[in-house]
Amino acid sequence: RGKDVLVSLTSGGPKEAYSPAGFSRFTYAELLRPLEQTFTLCQMNWLGHTAVGGLMVNPDEAKARDIAAQADELCARVAAYGR
Repeated sequence: RGKDVLVSLTSGGPKEAYSPAGFSRFTYAELLRPLEQTFTLCQMNWLGHTAVGGLMVNPDEAKARDIAAQADELCARVAAYGR
């Protein structure tokens, strides 16, 4: 109860695959809805998610860049919540 939840995820496929028209047919947010509901029932504060896609298909340089960008986003979001 009262804890903040921010989900950080990675996927092997590109982000474009996670859309209604994509291979996975659902967005990351849609796939996380059951977790969001679980956290809500536990009276936790859902802060959303960050995602990096394409880890199985992108070149190593792109992976490193995308992961670093996700880390920066996580740090900024945590700082914004004062934690």
